[in-house]
Amino acid sequence: MTAAAAWMATPQVFVVDLWVQAAWRGPYPVLDGYLSDLGNTACLPDACSARHALMNASFVCLGLLLGMGLPLVPASPRRVRTLVGLAALGWCLVGVAPENESMPLHLAGALPIFFCGNAGMILDGLHSWSHDRRRAVWSGFTGAVGSAATGLFLGGQFLGLGQGGMERLAVYAPALWAAGLGAASVLTRADTGRAAPLR
Repeated sequence: MTAAAAWMATPQVFVVDLWVQAAWRGPYPVLDGYLSDLGNTACLPDACSARHALMNASFVCLGLLLGMGLPLVPASPRRVRTLVGLAALGWCLVGVAPENESMPLHLAGALPIFFCGNAGMILDGLHSWSHDRRRAVWSGFTGAVGSAATGLFLGGQFLGLGQGGMERLAVYAPALWAAGLGAASVLTRADTGRAAPLR
């Protein structure tokens, strides 16, 4: 139940994102601003939110929550857990190394977020197809969306969403995926409990 609760809490990053945007110096360019700008601690004229510490804490929290929910991923194939775990570590690293303080470390955290998390979802979908079609569809769908958004973002194709919108679509997909699987786990346990015979 702890793992499911952790994954159900991953959307906290969406709420914090909006809250930190609200403290931006001037109107926040959500379609053109990089997500990492919200965690920029330098407070430059064109990149500053008074709540940047909260954004960085939210990144770290997202990584920890994803890690805590790894028991919801089947032990086999192990590479699914490994990929999602690497994405979780990436979020933690992005949070402790803001873009203006250590860009190399920041990028080292960003890469597994873009690639490992989305790949892990797709593999989970493929693995789940034979025994859990609903999970397979959800994992495959969110993984495909995240992977496509990653490719479009890196290729400079934003389809009207801007670089900020496409980036969020790419990196937030695993958080949405995890929230869905966490909720499904809780509902499945509840249904099982109601169906259990009385003793």
